[in-house]
Amino acid sequence: MVWAPKRTQRRFHVTAPRVVYSIMTSGAVPGFACGERCIRIPDTDHLCRRFIDDPNHITWDGERPIPHPMSDNSFNMEKGRHGLSTSWRQHIQHHLLGLEVILDGDPRYTLVGEISVTDARAIGMRVDHDPTGDKPIDCAHTSVDWPLNSLAQNSDRPPSPERKLIKNRLATSFRFVHGEVQTPRPDGA
Repeated sequence: MVWAPKRTQRRFHVTAPRVVYSIMTSGAVPGFACGERCIRIPDTDHLCRRFIDDPNHITWDGERPIPHPMSDNSFNMEKGRHGLSTSWRQHIQHHLLGLEVILDGDPRYTLVGEISVTDARAIGMRVDHDPTGDKPIDCAHTSVDWPLNSLAQNSDRPPSPERKLIKNRLATSFRFVHGEVQTPRPDGA
């Protein structure tokens, strides 16, 4: 618990206790209570997502395994929200938890991939802190959504050719940071 100081007449006095978390990053240092939205996730931070290790979910970019481009359903239907569901790595670390918490105990998932907020925004993606509850994995929930300037008229997603390009750029920006890829590299890749 942190005592939040209140400044009055150039002096600090202690107010009632409130749980406030400061995520230490090389960028801005947002202060917010778990379950509340952070105004902006710093560009220097990272977002993580769990992946299934099989040929339907893993592909290869030369010598490097990458996630298969995410499906349209991943962007529009997870948890009833828009955006690709991810977890804010620095928020999880603040709770002194490892990346395995992202796997959520589901044995189908054995890999955690990571993308920097800078890389996601460079593609034009919107990155929003989107907590779904007070538990550490829930309060670290983030959404990565389509660039606003790419949306088709009267639609919540880009037209098919542009959508495919964006999903490919997003997939190649991820790198695996937890778990060991078992899916073999195809011959000739």
